[in-house]
Formats: sequence, C-alpha cells, structure tokens
Amino acid sequence: MNLFLLTDGIPPYVMGGMQKHSRLIAEHSARNGIRVVLYHCFPSAQPIANDVALHSFSKEAQENITIRGFEYDDTGWVPGHYLRSQRELSLRYFNQLKTEKSPPTFIYTKGFVGSEIIRRRNELPFQSNIGVKFHGMNMFQAQPDLKGELTKFLLRAPVRKLMNSADVVFSYGGDITRLIKNEVTLDKLVFEMPSGIDQGCIVKHVAAANDERRFVFVGRYDRLKGLPELYEAIDQISDFNWSLAIVGPVPSEHQKVHDRIRYVGSLSSQEEVFKVLDQADALICPSISEGMPNVILEAMARGLAVIATDVGATSLMIDGNGILIKPKRQDQIVEAMLSVMNATEIELLEMKKRSLDLMRSKFTWNAIIKPFIEFLSKQQLSE
Repeated sequence: MNLFLLTDGIPPYVMGGMQKHSRLIAEHSARNGIRVVLYHCFPSAQPIANDVALHSFSKEAQENITIRGFEYDDTGWVPGHYLRSQRELSLRYFNQLKTEKSPPTFIYTKGFVGSEIIRRRNELPFQSNIGVKFHGMNMFQAQPDLKGELTKFLLRAPVRKLMNSADVVFSYGGDITRLIKNEVTLDKLVFEMPSGIDQGCIVKHVAAANDERRFVFVGRYDRLKGLPELYEAIDQISDFNWSLAIVGPVPSEHQKVHDRIRYVGSLSSQEEVFKVLDQADALICPSISEGMPNVILEAMARGLAVIATDVGATSLMIDGNGILIKPKRQDQIVEAMLSVMNATEIELLEMKKRSLDLMRSKFTWNAIIKPFIEFLSKQQLSE
C-alpha cells in the first residue's frame, strides 16, 4: 500500500498540532509496513534536504518513508493571502503528484494543501481516493474577537467545498465529528481517528500529589489559548498553596507579574516538556477552540489531572481524570482550580491514575494505527 501524506510541515521544522499529527501518522504507518510518501514544506530561509528530514524519523520507519520537501512562505498581508499561499503550495504538490511513478493507494491531505489536487483530480494519471482533514474545524467554532469571527466566515465556504469534494473527511471524533457532519452531505464518509502518544512516553506510576498544588499551562501566546481568562481567574484565588508554570513563547508584555507564576519559556524537545509536566499535578487548557490538543495527551501520559474547556475533541480525554469547563469562563476556571486544591491526596491520585488508564487503553499509537491500516487496506487502486 502506498499512502501519500500531504501536509504543511512536520516538526521540528514547522511546529504545530497539525504538523505533529502528520509526523505521527507518517511514523506509525511506516513502522507498520505502509509505504509512505510524505509531502511537507518548510520556510525558504531554512531549507531542509530530503535526507535530513528522513533521518528525523525512527530507523524502523525510515525504510518505508520517501520525503518530498517544498519551500513555502506566506508573507502577504492583503486579506485572503493565506488561502492564496496555500493554493500555490497545493499547485506545486499537484504538479509533483502527476510525475510520481508509483501511484498512491490513498491520498491523505491536511488543510488546504490538497485543494488543487481535489479540484483537478481528473487530470491525474491515476485514480485514487482522497481524504482531507481540517484539524480543529476552528472556522466552525467560536472565536475570541471580531477579527477571528470575520476570518472564520471567509474560510467556511472553501472548507465546506473541499470536504464535500473529498472521498473521506477525517475527524478526531467528539464534537469535531458533529461540526463536520453539519457541513457535509449525509452520505459523506467521516473516519474518526484520534491522536495519541507513543507507549514509551507513558509513565509506569503517577507521582505523589504535591503539598503545593502545582498547575501547568503549555502553549504559545494566542488569544485562542485562553491565557487572559486564566490570568483573570488567578486574580480571584488566594489563601491556597499553589503555583503555575507557563511553558511556551509568551512575550514579556503578555506576562503577568505574580509571585506564584513561573514562565519557563519555549522548550525545544518533548523530553524538556516532560520534565516540567512531571513536576506538576494538573494541566490547565482553557482554549476557546481546539482540535485534540497534544498537550493534554502528553500531560495524561505523565499522570496529570486535567482542567480543559469542552471544545473540539477534548471531551474524549476527560473521563474521571479531570474537569471540563466552558470556554471564556474565568469563573469556571476558578472553580476547577479550587476543586483540585481542595481535593484530598487520595482523590487527586485517583484522577492522575485515571489519566494513565485512559492513555493505555485508548490513546497509544499502537492502538490508533490499526483501524487506519484496516481502512487503507480497503482502498482500491485503479490505474
């Protein structure tokens, strides 16, 4: 089977949840014997040779991965520049696809990078089913401000058209599936495939609860991540022994001066992030909209309780191991943090253990990749 995976970047060259998910699909598909041809892009100022990108994968996966790298820059500012840049990248992917000697069993595209391929599929020298994934379906979720609301309406029509033109729409599950089904025809195939983590990243035992209840936030400074609401919540909490570590690139002008907050800054590796998570009791993820945050999975894998907004597919990950709250509700953040602070050591340990149980049973890539491989095996290649 030949899986052609077309994405707008992979870590460590392009960072983001969608990019990380692409890398994981390529890695674990290849480990399981699927031949993967990976189209990815990188900034033109930092070109990445194909062999360098290939060696960023495990040795086991490298045997089944072929890399196609493309330069990509979006430096425009006129409204619509993002879609235009993505369409240009998609056109280059399309032209390359026409030259491939081994036709794909299936083409899996991320976001808009497959737009030209889906639109002009009849011009390809082969027939292949095409799937598309818009990770968080953010253009159909609430936005934090007027600019976000206007932007999402500009994106809705092209996203809806691409989903309905593809053969398959991929979803994390949860509320993401509901959002997709609201926008596609009744007969459209929606394939649910959650994200996950390597089995080796899951700790064997949870750490004891700290006397000082330690919270952690991981993410860049983006209005969608809900830091302003978290800051407002913190102002309402006193008389408790607690601390908050904030991991990620938060500009100094957006840092809150508070004696219980520690800004860790950006961390370059998963291992460094794990070191911070391993010192905490609970993750706080107050996002206004999300897909299926990797940071929640990583926190669960390290045995943390989770406080998260009920958006995207987060509800799939919270089941006795934390607290779901509504977005943009600092009062509910306060209530959830106080609940963790007031929990007994036994109660908190039970939540942390539940995170590990959920990870082992539902969210390892060993479990996730099997249904995907079965799906690929059913795709028919017509030359």
